[in-house]
Amino acid sequence: MLVALATAVLTIMAFEVVERVAVAEGLAIADPLRLAALAR
Repeated sequence: MLVALATAVLTIMAFEVVERVAVAEGLAIADPLRLAALAR
């Protein structure tokens, strides 16, 4: 029971970290595109 609970918590935490990295990378990719669009 405790092992299942700990596994679930770790899985959720891992998903949150992956989500934050994806958002950060998405912003890093989107910013130069926005700057290029504004420069035109």
